[in-house]
This record gives sequence, C-alpha cells and structure tokens, in this order.
Amino acid sequence: MHSFLEQNIVPHFQPIICIDNGSIFGYELLGRLLNPLGPQSLGPFFHDSHVSPDDKISVDRVIRRKALEKVSDNNCRESLFINIQPQWLYPFLNNGRRYPTLEYLKEYGLDPGKITIEICEADFSLDLTTLNELIYRYKDAGCRIAIDDLGKGFSNLDRIIHLNPDYLKIDAGITRNSPDNELPFIVMETLGLLSQKMGVNLVLEGVETREQFQQGLRAGVRYFQGYFFAHPSSCFLRPDSFTRLIEAELNQYHRSEVCCRENLANFCAQLEARVKKVPFSPDLIEYVYALMKTATSDWNKIYICDFQGFQQTPNYMQRTPGSWEIHEEYLSRNWCWRPYFLPYVTDSIRYRRGVLSAPYNDLETQYKIWTFVYPLKNNFFLFIDCKYN
Repeated sequence: MHSFLEQNIVPHFQPIICIDNGSIFGYELLGRLLNPLGPQSLGPFFHDSHVSPDDKISVDRVIRRKALEKVSDNNCRESLFINIQPQWLYPFLNNGRRYPTLEYLKEYGLDPGKITIEICEADFSLDLTTLNELIYRYKDAGCRIAIDDLGKGFSNLDRIIHLNPDYLKIDAGITRNSPDNELPFIVMETLGLLSQKMGVNLVLEGVETREQFQQGLRAGVRYFQGYFFAHPSSCFLRPDSFTRLIEAELNQYHRSEVCCRENLANFCAQLEARVKKVPFSPDLIEYVYALMKTATSDWNKIYICDFQGFQQTPNYMQRTPGSWEIHEEYLSRNWCWRPYFLPYVTDSIRYRRGVLSAPYNDLETQYKIWTFVYPLKNNFFLFIDCKYN
C-alpha cells in the first residue's frame, strides 16, 4: 500500500449507548480517508466491486491496527465493535495461522472480551459449517460476536442459531424506507422479543430521530447508535456524554407509556361496565343479541368460547354501525393456539374481570384490533374484538 494512502487512513469511532445507565458502552469502528474537504467515508471503497479483495483487506487491516493502537494509547475501557467480512477469513481455514486482529490484540495488550466482531448478515456467502468454524476462533479467543444489518438481504434464522451471537444489530432505517409506518415497528418489536428469549442483546443502529429512539425503547432495545447521539469521530468521548439526553428521553418515554396504560385501563373498564349491564343468559345466542344492542361503533366482532378454546357461537361482525353479519362457519373452531387466548383467559379468571389484549393485526380482516376477554358463567368466555384507534 502506498505510504501516503496509509498515512491518510484514520479510524473513526461512533458511540454505542447503553440505555440502562445512559453511558457509552462501546464504539463501532469505521474507516475514514483524510482529504482537503475533510474525512471521507471508506464505505463506498469497501462496497466497490471493482476494488480487489486484497486491496480491501489491506486497507481494513490498517484501520484495525490504528484503531487498536489508539484504544491502547488512550486506555479506552469501552468495547470496540469491528466489522469483518467472513469471506476474508477463508484463507485461514484448515491451518493454524492466527487472525491478524487477534495478533493486534496481543501486540497492544488488549482484552479480547472488549472486542465484538460484527458479521454482516447480508454478506454471508459461506456455508454455515465453514462460517461457524471461522467465527469460532474469535469466540475461542474471548471475543464477542454480533450479527450486523439483521433483516437486510435474505435473512436466515439458522445463521443466528449456528453463530449464537452476543448481539443482534438492526438498522433503524427500516422505518424510513417502508411505506407502512406500523410494520417496521412490528418487525423491531418481534426482534426485541426474539433477543429477549435468546438472551441476546439488541442494538438499534442508524438512529437519527427521537421517534426512532422511542420506537426502540418500546421494542425493548438496550443499546443505541446513530446521529441522534453523535457522528463518528476520531476521538473517544466521556462515558457520561449522553447521560442527560438519555434521562430526558426516558422521562418522556415513561410519561407516554404511563398515559397509554391508563388509557388502556380506562377503555377496558368502559367495556366491562357496558358488558355488565347485559344479564347473562344460558342461551348464548340470545345473550350475544342482547350485547349487540349495546355495542358501540368500534366493536368489530363478538363471539363466545369455552375454556378449552372451542367457539360456542358464530362470529357476529359489525360492518357498519348497527349492521351485523353472522358467520356460522366459525362454530366449534378452536382458538387456544392464538397468542392472546390462554394468557388472557386465565388472567380473566384470576382477576375475575375483563382483560384487554395488546393491539395486533387481525389475521382475517387485517384491521388493527385489541381483544377484550370477559369471564362468563358456566366456564364460558366472551370475546369482543374492537378496532384500535
């Protein structure tokens, strides 16, 4: 590599903030090339198909070595996230050669436990057995593993299972590029649940707005990265640089969520009060017809199930206010497999009152609804689907 080019390659660091203490947890390593107009991103260089892999590897190693040297010189105690192209590791397969990154860690006396290797989910091209063998060397040395750009390209959950990562990184940009404002958040929320069940930390990167940050909080994200906090810099920041910002945003989030929960509780109480005004009848059809007379315009569907989940009445669907359709084909269908069924049925029994599900998109109508579950006599349960506004 030309000495002038190497001299002008400068590592930059973008902070990753841990939400539970408001401090900088780590930095993602990024490469910049100095020019008269200022630092220029090397991202286009690494994504240019006309640049040879050998040139990319040479530049990447310069960035890593300089970065790790700077971490050592500044006694930086935060974690460092380093992007690695899996294909570049292939020459090390089936031989005892040590990875250059691991050599640099040894050279500068750095703790491998403070290094996270980011594997881009969209760039996987090796078979899983080979990929796992190559990545295991980092794990064996004590490094952490992150799957980056989760959801880009052709996602395969088996990659997550095989690599057993410590972090999953998702780009907040999905909320910018989607014509549907709700669907990206549903995906983010689902990944939050996935990471929680797997015991894996979720990192939301590319956060540029307060709305994206708040969406991340609602999805259960623990780590955040993006321009909303800081642009990449050649310098390390004080660990508490964003503490006040995080505190203010968490206060806003807390107020919003408390208000939302109060509204949900009030709506549930209103539904229960309306239902209680209608005396229960062992003739379930007669009982449903009595309920229909008291229904408000946001009631979409009424039906009754037993404790095992078998539907005891047809579906009564309100297409327009006061106009109901009867769907007999739903009689005797079993709904215990629905995520809301057993938890909310058992809660309604335990608390002896109606309970309201979280909002979700109905499988058949695609309306965004929430389901009210109310315990009736004789081990029957009333279900009212209401349109979510």
